[in-house]
Amino acid sequence: MNSTEKLIKACYSIDSIEPEDTVRKLTGEFLEDVKNNFNQIIPEMAIDAINKLPPFGASWLSLVFGSAIESGAELNKSRDAVVNLLDSWISEFPVIAEDAAELPKLSDKTKIYIEALPLLSRSVVSHVARTPSLRQRLYYDSEFIIKLENTEAYTYTATWIRELLEKNSSDLLIIHVESRRGIKLKYTNVSNCFHLFSLIQTCVGDKLQNGRTPSEAIYQAARCLIDENIRDEAWWHYGDPLSSEPNIFGSIWGEVNVRQIPVIEGIQIILLWPMIMNNRCWDSGFFGPRIDSAMPNIEIVQKLEPNEINPWLEKLKIQPALI
Repeated sequence: MNSTEKLIKACYSIDSIEPEDTVRKLTGEFLEDVKNNFNQIIPEMAIDAINKLPPFGASWLSLVFGSAIESGAELNKSRDAVVNLLDSWISEFPVIAEDAAELPKLSDKTKIYIEALPLLSRSVVSHVARTPSLRQRLYYDSEFIIKLENTEAYTYTATWIRELLEKNSSDLLIIHVESRRGIKLKYTNVSNCFHLFSLIQTCVGDKLQNGRTPSEAIYQAARCLIDENIRDEAWWHYGDPLSSEPNIFGSIWGEVNVRQIPVIEGIQIILLWPMIMNNRCWDSGFFGPRIDSAMPNIEIVQKLEPNEINPWLEKLKIQPALI
């Protein structure tokens, strides 16, 4: 038998989340073959086996796939296999009514799924984090999200997947209205706008009017490089570009998903106005959880001078008296 056949056979005997040393040894041999002898392609035999194996064997093999793609293996087929397996498992969990006084009891099958889910979840995160289009599709798949939320009621491991789906990456134009200057940014793996505000402030610093020298601790925390309880505060009023003047109703709200920032002519836009609310603060709880395969970041793409920003202000119908 080759390394693929040996590993599949061993997976049938796995009966817990911690396999025996012999399985780990066979796993190492399989991963070595994928890297050096299979041209970084996971064999079809292994991918087909994932739906036939018992839960603990399937979850272990899915984790092996995750390790393979993290080392450079092609992910298209294994990605579909692990996501479809997850979907089939979470479909077995009971639907929880909004007014339910207690959680429905689980079947013996779903109890085993709960034990095996941590490894499968890690593999799903590894695959989906590397496929932005799939992340977007699953985020907007309401049926899938409901099943995921039903599963979350029983195990936190499903939360990691939902948290990954919440994260988004995009180009962003921030316009400092008073100075008629702007900066094009690119942010990655951010879910809520409070987190984005901290990333913007630690990236832009004092490059725009009313900016400041950023705190090193907030810089590190916003990129999930440290895990500390830190508070941050807004330096500007973050305005909706569809509102031509600063007001509370035209705010970019910190709690909402970054996908809700308006897109105009193909790019998300936020207007920076003088503060209209004092002490607009949030804490580093909005920065997590840390997902190693989807770390948050932001970078400056281009600085824009008044002659480049004025056409945007005209499009947004910003009145000269407000500038």
